[in-house]
Amino acid sequence: MILIADDFESEIDLLEKILFELGIDKDNIKIARDGKQAMELINLEHFEHLITDYNMPFFNGSEVIITAQKAGISKILLRSSHSVSRLRQNLEDYKINPTGIELVGKRDTNLAELKELIKKFIIS
Repeated sequence: MILIADDFESEIDLLEKILFELGIDKDNIKIARDGKQAMELINLEHFEHLITDYNMPFFNGSEVIITAQKAGISKILLRSSHSVSRLRQNLEDYKINPTGIELVGKRDTNLAELKELIKKFIIS
């Protein structure tokens, strides 16, 4: 099961489209439209993968990742309009173990690169 956490509908649509192209069934994808919904879903259901935005209402990506790691989600893809180095610093600020976390700067990644990253993220 894959959880997508993002507050922009266009980003959710893009990620769902990529996952569908990779053969992931809609029944294996859950959507959280803010950090609070992500936290609630993580505490209610079992997820193998988390794809989350950093900047979301209620709880940010770091806070969601802390909950996800406690729940046993070991494969996390963190996306943001920030640079990868800024994302890495945010994780360090929250004292988050970066093992199993893929960092993706939206400005640094084109669509083809994003598809390839997600493919590797899901398959590995």
